[in-house]
Order: sequence, then C-alpha cells, then structure tokens
Amino acid sequence: MRFRNLILVACLLVAATAARAEQVVPLAIGSTQIQFPVPDAYLLASKESPRFFEVSASALSPELRLVETLVTHRDLQEQVARGQPLNEVYVQVQTMRSLEQTIVGVQEWRDALPGLAQQIGGIDLGTMGNALEGGTSERMTRSSGTQVELDIQGTGKPTVYSRADDVLRYSMVMPIRGSVAGEEREVMYYCAAAMLRVEGKVFTINVGQVDQTGSDRTAAVREMLERLVTRVRELNKAS
Repeated sequence: MRFRNLILVACLLVAATAARAEQVVPLAIGSTQIQFPVPDAYLLASKESPRFFEVSASALSPELRLVETLVTHRDLQEQVARGQPLNEVYVQVQTMRSLEQTIVGVQEWRDALPGLAQQIGGIDLGTMGNALEGGTSERMTRSSGTQVELDIQGTGKPTVYSRADDVLRYSMVMPIRGSVAGEEREVMYYCAAAMLRVEGKVFTINVGQVDQTGSDRTAAVREMLERLVTRVRELNKAS
C-alpha cells in the first residue's frame, strides 16, 4: 500500500512554495558538471528517495533524461511517507539524450532560439497529452510494477513569455487525471520551464505545482523558475 501511494505521488507531480537559502551541487550533463542551486530545506530525490526518482524518471518521454528532481525534506518525510501528494514546489532538471554529449556554441544557440520558440509555442497541448499518456502510463507501470493510467487533458498551447538573456521561458497548464491500482486523483498541473545553454550544454529547468483548489499557480512557478535561472547563470560560466 505504501509503495502504491508513493507511485501515485510521483504520477501526479504535486507542489507549492520555495525557500530562499541554498546549497550548490554539481549535476552531470554529459561530461560537464553544472553547478546547480538547491534551496534550503530541499533534497536531491535521486539520493534521498531513489525509488521516487526512478518512477518520476519513467514518466518522461524516452528522448528525455531526468538529471535530478528537487523536493523538500518535509514532503519526502511526511507526504511521501504517508502516501500523500507533495505540498511544496518541486523542480526537475532534464536534458535531451541526443544533445547531452554535444557542445552548443553561443551563436548556434542564439540562431536556434527563434525556431525553438515558434515550435514550443505551436504545440497543441491536447494532441501532446493524447500522445504522451499511453506511453507514459506503460513506462510507469513497468517501472513501478503497479498498474498506472494517466489521462492528460491538455488544452490550448504553451505560452512563450520570454527570450531574455538567451533563455527560452515558457509556461503551460494541463488537467491531469491519474489512477494507480484503482486509486484516482484529478489535479491541475502548472509548469514554468526554461531552456538554457550553460557551459555549452543545453538543458531544461522545470518548476511545477499542482493545484486542487482552483487557484492559478502560474505566477508562483514563474517566480521560482526565475530565481533558479538567475542563480544557475551566476554559478556557471556564460560560455
């Protein structure tokens, strides 16, 4: 029962607020170590809850690799342990497997940004959700050993809201229904993401929050994302 509920937590990706202080840890993108800020009270899921991290990673499309997930100590100790949704903001760092070993030049990245912005802004979230839910459910079922079913009901398109400082920022909102071993949840998923180039490596920072109260969490996830992007750029070389 406890493990089944842990899978449900990973499946629904629930979140909330972020702390201010931090530690800094190296995250490997290919052979490059990216210095990444970890806010105070947050933990690396890959180290503190490997099973939770494994199931979260299985939710991604095969072309993406989950580098790390940050969750709060309180959520891991209280919410996950009791099989409840997370109450704090979570952060995921992801990279494309096809690009992970590639060094991308400054001008090459700048030239690619307009096309990437157009491509992301043109995604139909309903079509994307339909395409993702079957494969994601299958991978999570295989990873967890428990039957997982997702219904991702995306509508509209992602909002590309900034390309400042050669960082592509966008946000989206998606209703998600999840069923793990017959236990169902329905939530609204808010996400703000940034694609950026650091030390020649391109990766994405995703900040997510799930809401069940009807409150719009877009501003909250964007604010957290901006703090992280600013610190990553400060901690690492621009070229």
